[in-house]
Amino acid sequence: MKDQNSSTYTELECTLVFCRRIQSDGSREILLGEKKKGFGFGKCIAFGGKVEINESIEQAAIRELEEECGLKARSLRNLGYLSMKMKALSKIYKVHVFETWEFDGEAVESDEMKPHWYGENSIPYERMWPDNLHWFPYVLHQKRFVAR
Repeated sequence: MKDQNSSTYTELECTLVFCRRIQSDGSREILLGEKKKGFGFGKCIAFGGKVEINESIEQAAIRELEEECGLKARSLRNLGYLSMKMKALSKIYKVHVFETWEFDGEAVESDEMKPHWYGENSIPYERMWPDNLHWFPYVLHQKRFVAR
């Protein structure tokens, strides 16, 4: 794909998964991970990554979640789609956003991510990507969205 300046961009199909749970007092929590290395180091983000060859988008989402925090999603609900053009990297990220309330295991730290459960009223927006302010509320309210 080319933009107005005729630069070539690589398109990457990716996933994000937000694990959700309800505490005994009825409060709701969402799992985010602190990125420990690579692109996005130090940011608080969802779990996910690139779709591999011969892998469905859902299979990639389930695999990435398990690799990054040890949880195995039993079901996924598609919440949205993000298209992000990263000029500095010459990449376009086509991101499929999912949530799950049904998963097995306990969230554990991996080489890539340090997971932490956050109450819906204590989301660390200051540690997230700036664009999250625009689309993340849709995730919290379980509303479908498309953003770019």
